[in-house]
Amino acid sequence: MSTSSFVARVALVVILFSPVALGATLTTIHGRVFDVRSGLPIPSATILLQSSQKTIAQTSTAGDGSFEFRGVAPAGYQITVIARGYQQQRVIGVTIAPGTADFVFRTALTPGTNALQTIAHVDSAAKTIASSSTVTEYANPGVMQQQDILRAGDLLGTLPGVTSNASSSSVGDDATISIRGFDPTETATLLDGHPIGPIGAQGAGYNYAVSPFWGLRDASVTFGSGATGLYGVSTIAGAVNFVTLDPTREPRAIVAQGIGNQDQLLTEWSATGTTGNLGYALAFGVQGTSGLYSPQLVRQSGLLGADANGYPNVTSGNVAANTYAVSGAYDLRNDLAKFTYRLDNKTSIEATAYIATSWVDHTGNGDNDYNPYPYNLYEYGLELASREKTSVVLPDGKRGVCYDTVAFLDNGPGGFGCFTASQAAAMTAGPAGGGPNSFTANRDQDYHVRLTRSIGISQLLVDGFIDNYATDDFSPPGPQIGGYSSDRFLTHGFLVADQLPLSKNNLSFGLYFQHQAHTGDSFNQATDIFGNPLQGIVPFQDFHLSSTSYFASDQWTPNGRSSVFADLWFQHSNNTRVTNFDPRLAYVYRPTNNDTLRLSGGHSYSEPDPALLYALPSLNSDVSGFNPVCGPGARNAIGGVSDPNLKPETATDADLTYAHRFTSGTNLQADVYDATEWNGLLGGTLPLTDTGFSQIPASIINGYLNKIDAFCHNNPTEANLAVGTTYNAAQAHYRGIVLSLDSRLTRFLDLSADYNVESEFYFNLEKSLMRNNVTLIDGGQTGQSPLHTADVGLDVHSGAMSGSFDSHYVGPGNWLDRGGFWYADASISATSRPFTLTLGINNVFNSVAANYGYIGLGTYQPENQYGRDLNAFDQASELFGLPYRGVRFVLTFDSGTSI
Repeated sequence: MSTSSFVARVALVVILFSPVALGATLTTIHGRVFDVRSGLPIPSATILLQSSQKTIAQTSTAGDGSFEFRGVAPAGYQITVIARGYQQQRVIGVTIAPGTADFVFRTALTPGTNALQTIAHVDSAAKTIASSSTVTEYANPGVMQQQDILRAGDLLGTLPGVTSNASSSSVGDDATISIRGFDPTETATLLDGHPIGPIGAQGAGYNYAVSPFWGLRDASVTFGSGATGLYGVSTIAGAVNFVTLDPTREPRAIVAQGIGNQDQLLTEWSATGTTGNLGYALAFGVQGTSGLYSPQLVRQSGLLGADANGYPNVTSGNVAANTYAVSGAYDLRNDLAKFTYRLDNKTSIEATAYIATSWVDHTGNGDNDYNPYPYNLYEYGLELASREKTSVVLPDGKRGVCYDTVAFLDNGPGGFGCFTASQAAAMTAGPAGGGPNSFTANRDQDYHVRLTRSIGISQLLVDGFIDNYATDDFSPPGPQIGGYSSDRFLTHGFLVADQLPLSKNNLSFGLYFQHQAHTGDSFNQATDIFGNPLQGIVPFQDFHLSSTSYFASDQWTPNGRSSVFADLWFQHSNNTRVTNFDPRLAYVYRPTNNDTLRLSGGHSYSEPDPALLYALPSLNSDVSGFNPVCGPGARNAIGGVSDPNLKPETATDADLTYAHRFTSGTNLQADVYDATEWNGLLGGTLPLTDTGFSQIPASIINGYLNKIDAFCHNNPTEANLAVGTTYNAAQAHYRGIVLSLDSRLTRFLDLSADYNVESEFYFNLEKSLMRNNVTLIDGGQTGQSPLHTADVGLDVHSGAMSGSFDSHYVGPGNWLDRGGFWYADASISATSRPFTLTLGINNVFNSVAANYGYIGLGTYQPENQYGRDLNAFDQASELFGLPYRGVRFVLTFDSGTSI
């Protein structure tokens, strides 16, 4: 099924009140069912009232989404909602106390699902993390198994307003998420509502190469300040939330085995159920692929333009040194164990352990640059135009000199040769990898406990978690650095909240605390930049980030047409010592059963990564892994400095959403948003000469200058060297409109489509910042943020057969550094219960597919008045592509679903 056909989500509002005097024996249950995304009521949904896992009453919703159960005795109940196109939901803990006059209970249902996805049931209103006051998009994790999508980040990137940014063309390389054009590090990543991975704007950010692909029932993106209500996360962009499986009422088991091209293998299983008062959800998944590079020897001819001494070198020895095994191997594993236990009708406890690990061979995942012939020809042409002669130093110390040609060390009689620009460009055209035996492992271990307790008509929630996220890198020992390094983020937090449902209000309040420790170390470094020996494990500088938040919220429903939401947070940072008031307000109006209007807005903040505040000055002494930036006046960052005076980012956003249902199967929704950011954190460079560094060894400086000269041929000086730093840049504006359509074309065919216009730009930029960062243009669209995107999906289902075809358009200004492009994913499934065979195809037409990132062939990024680059060659803009077509068969055994 198409991803966008699952963006709808149902909100169940169950209002219980006694129609007679206090102390009456029986109660009437009134409720309404809405689609959370559009706010439209859901007619013809089946509602089951259950006690002790037995159905005691059944009804259906009317055209306005309402339903009613009369003559209900005080006791504990469960309510299950079933609607076509939505995932069924079972709400446990609906307790009607004797004498109850007014009682309100609210929850949210998960999106629609399919046979490959375990259906889950929530057990408490306190687990609801989405409300009508937020703008949220939803993705069905089951689509990853169907359409051969390996990473959740790539799936989320198909949602309107979400961009998946990968670091290269490879299937397993680093990946991030950008929401509405904000920087990826301004996005919070959550698991079951609480933060995971690195926290802090312009920091490390969450790597979606280790994002979960199995053991999930839901994946959602909440935009802007609406995400603050999810555990009080500090984010101005929004939040991605992965929701793990829950126990089912009856035992259910799923086993899946997949095989495909690119050496793909997939194994998954899950088991859910309830025994007495104990519920369980267990899941395990592992997938692996060789990606775009089956293990092979690759001659890195793009590296022959500069050897260890910075000279062009095509000798057999240098060719052999730059020929090594390359693989795009990528493995990803998920483990989940969740247990729920009901101590009594009012108290339940839930414990979850989740582990994700990924492993990539970086020789083919990220280290896959390519120097094309036209780029080399341009660079060598510039070199010969600026120099009368070129030279190299021979092994005996003598110098080989060439006039109006390029000097190369070679195996000729004299030990060197003179070549024209075209000859030199041809010899050095090809792959330019980062070196052999380079590996990265990412891991995320998360432990979560939640206690819920009904006290009278209120519900108390006590929630705590510990998350251990780490990245481990291995590289072969070199002159300055080698061995392995480990970057670790240990996060813990707790939430205490109380929910008080009344006849027309749903009040809640509480507090949230979180702390993150960022530690790490490296091993087998030879020397520091001053030549001092380093032995054994060398610890990194430690950083800590903590905050305390208090909140109060209310949902007021004066009548069946209107709802008012208020979510108020007071958040104090222990790092920047700033207290932020982050409110969010929303008004929802339903003039008819087929129309919904929602106006919402709020304020939020993002905390700077503590390393940006407190890190000691650093310099990268590993010249071998340095990729120069060419162009007139270009500055190459060789280290970084912090700034203790940085302030948190703040943003105010507003959304206006209108949804209309034309027929029972066609919905159209429009969302217009506007957000303004202040004190935006922006990574930039600072000239090395402005830092005050005076003890940098000449060998390090010369090493960088030699490599820049070898690649750029521009006679660089120290003016071409810089360090990275971070600025509170200026203000930024984010505006857009999203149009979405869902239509049931026939009984067997569904259509979903969306169109997104997204504008992001900085304004009031300081001239000094623009001078040092020439691609910053005051009022200009930011880079790698497409102005236009669109998606169209078809979903067909007829008896035992089903299929999907989803096409996606990404406009210019994208992370691939190319013009606009289309790509498509598809699937077809055949079911003979309990088995389902699925064929999934990713990038059906091999759209803009590429193994390498081609230096100099990317799109030219406009520069401000201080920039001097004339074209993409000067900028060394790298043209990326999508992975080549992936094809995978998956055979699934499913013991069945239960109500």
